[in-house]
Amino acid sequence: TFVWAMATAVYWLFLLFVMHSPSAFLPGDVVLTGDTDYWLHGIAYFGFALLLCRTAETWWMGRSRGQNPPLWIYAAVLLGCIVYGYFDEQTQPLTGRTRETADWEADILGSLAGVCVCLVWQIFFVVESHNSSYYAAQYELSEQKRRRRRRRHRDHHRRRHRKLRSNNPDAASPQDSILPDTEPKIEPKPDAEPPSGAATAG
Repeated sequence: TFVWAMATAVYWLFLLFVMHSPSAFLPGDVVLTGDTDYWLHGIAYFGFALLLCRTAETWWMGRSRGQNPPLWIYAAVLLGCIVYGYFDEQTQPLTGRTRETADWEADILGSLAGVCVCLVWQIFFVVESHNSSYYAAQYELSEQKRRRRRRRHRDHHRRRHRKLRSNNPDAASPQDSILPDTEPKIEPKPDAEPPSGAATAG
């Protein structure tokens, strides 16, 4: 997950620089036409959606021990790409570029294509049993580390308690303060007195 997240972050920085630099990587006599700019936007966001999907897939499979990601993961990636594409187009005039609705449409189509490719690949080509065995082993390793930490924590408290008891033998243990040795005595209730107006036998 960390590797895919770092790759996505580097690609996003590159995308941010290119989308907000009018002459980035282009000679002075090269001018992008409408169709070329449209295709470049689509290809750029296609790669961005692919990396985002792959990062989300590895994150989910790590949490769920190798199970395939649900559909809402891909929907969230697509929605994020659409929102970021709109933000990208709205901020381009700040660097001297023009804001065009067609470029945002290309961003949406490229993002949709990238998400669909990841979804189809995950459904038809990824063997879940292989992923399950790998992530199950990773999960078991993390559980072993967690159990060792709990054991060290418990042993530390036991050693500390023994040290306190050796220094003060009369000190009560925590169990003594919680569960007393003797049960409290229950005093019997006195018999109810007869009413004052009742007649006595005799």
